[in-house]
Amino acid sequence: MKVPKVQIRLSSAAELILASLEPHARWIEEVMGVPLSETITLELDCNPGDVVAEELLPGLAVAAATKERNNTWRQFIEEWKLPSVTPRIAMSLQRERKSNAAPLPVWELDWQDCPVAFKLRGLAHYVMSVKIPVVFPPSDMPVLSPVASQHWFIVRKEDAAKVLLIEQHVQNQTERYLETGRGLARLQGKYNWNALVLDASVRRLVQRDFEIFFEREDWFRQHNLPYRRGYLFWGSPGNGKSATLRVMAAHPYIRAFTLDLSDREEKSSDVLHLFQKAGENTPSLVILEDLDRAFLSEGKRTKERTVSFQNITKLPRWFGNAGWCHRSSYGE
Repeated sequence: MKVPKVQIRLSSAAELILASLEPHARWIEEVMGVPLSETITLELDCNPGDVVAEELLPGLAVAAATKERNNTWRQFIEEWKLPSVTPRIAMSLQRERKSNAAPLPVWELDWQDCPVAFKLRGLAHYVMSVKIPVVFPPSDMPVLSPVASQHWFIVRKEDAAKVLLIEQHVQNQTERYLETGRGLARLQGKYNWNALVLDASVRRLVQRDFEIFFEREDWFRQHNLPYRRGYLFWGSPGNGKSATLRVMAAHPYIRAFTLDLSDREEKSSDVLHLFQKAGENTPSLVILEDLDRAFLSEGKRTKERTVSFQNITKLPRWFGNAGWCHRSSYGE
């Protein structure tokens, strides 16, 4: 009996993009006025397709953060077009808190894989916004989810720099988020140390130590020291650990990341991926939730853990201008 041979081929990022766009390639080239071979693909975080999703669903109560981001994009969007397909929109129902009122049910929108052509203010040609599925990226970092996707702008070469400036403006004007191993979480609160209910001397000590870090980069370099800072917040529930971290994460210089190590689904690859992204977005703040739970306690030596920190020794090569915090509660 002959056993059939199985061939496995890993596609490059370029091949993956072309395969995903193939059903719409002719429409994209007609709208943009050039063949795809003469365009540039930009990998960006912000997806203006959510604007189209909101306009296709008039009267729907949309999450405030999504509406704010969409309104910022509307300053630049003059018109948009869709191919002759049924668009797909991922939606999740959430509750939004209002002052002195009951929570309001709202919808979070996420435009999916249908391309959208946008005519943006200041550009002579359409740009294409599309989500591309990502399975095997060209790097040594594994993808965290088999259904991961990334947002891309496909633009004519002469428009690439202008599109990046528009993206920069939108990111600067919209609400900031805390990046987790599985997506984005809205940052609660503002950078206001006076809002903390802490002993005044403790608050001043932490605030001063935190802020002076940004003023002493030259001192770190002169003494050949890694330019990073670490904090360990430890204590009983309700003593201000999380509130302090929320203020630190809201610092205007910082991009914040977090990893919950009490989650059994987190893996070593998640830790490395998070620290790599933090290193690419300095100055950054990495928050490790419940670090103590990542290690075996006495009497639980048979418990298996999926998180290992043995590769964190690689960090000094690329983890500059960043800091990390750990929050832990005893008795939990």
